[in-house]
Amino acid sequence: VFEYVQHDHCVECGQGDYKFILKVRDIAGNEQSKIVTSTLDFSEPELKNHEDTGPHVNGWLNVDDEITLEWEGEDDISGIESVKIWYCLWGNIESVNPTKSLWPEAFENENILILTVPNNVPEGLYYLFPVLTDYAANPSESILCQGHEDERFILDKSMPAANLEPKINGKFAYNVNGTEITITVSDNIELGEVVLWYSHESNFSNLIQDRSYSLSNKTAHTVTETFDFPEGPGTYDFFLEVDDQHPSTSTAEATMTLIYDIEAPESEIVFEGEGPDVT
Repeated sequence: VFEYVQHDHCVECGQGDYKFILKVRDIAGNEQSKIVTSTLDFSEPELKNHEDTGPHVNGWLNVDDEITLEWEGEDDISGIESVKIWYCLWGNIESVNPTKSLWPEAFENENILILTVPNNVPEGLYYLFPVLTDYAANPSESILCQGHEDERFILDKSMPAANLEPKINGKFAYNVNGTEITITVSDNIELGEVVLWYSHESNFSNLIQDRSYSLSNKTAHTVTETFDFPEGPGTYDFFLEVDDQHPSTSTAEATMTLIYDIEAPESEIVFEGEGPDVT
């Protein structure tokens, strides 16, 4: 029994298929040969192009949505063995530096792949791209995230948040015309339209629009406004309505009631029995 292992690399060998022939002859002249074919490949596969399509306009995603990703590539030496999907992830619309991760799903080596959005992936803005691996374990060149901001999908699983506060926390009755109201809104991905309504002596019916804000490209906003009680004394019910950019996310709401009262309370003195002599 004889064993020989060659560890040295073939320095001058080019890429391609190699046939190795091992011949063994004993002292009686008996001969046996073994042929082994191997491929030398140290070039990365070429990803020529790829395109992905989601189910909704403007790239919005929901959990369990399907994304269709088509790719074209080649490897002329050892061939493409597998494909994996990677993604660049921006946490929200204001994020600058994305992270790269592997999509949590395995795929067959096919040119059309169907990705399902699972619930365990984080919210954010996604740019998806395939990485091809050939039979020599060479991966295709990784794609830079920057420059693909217009090709992102957006996963938003949360409602926006809304809050209204009077000038003095816990004080809801005022006797001067004009008080400050603080509006605080936020969203995990991107805010949309914000509208403040009020009603006067009608318990949130007959709402009147007081002011509105367009907050695209922002994730949080706080503003303090002065409200002048335009309908005069009485009870004012405020209704704050906050939308994010996702077309199917529910609107967030906040309410608050303030009382504008400029009338002094009435009082009288009541005596039991005969009243005091005031003469």
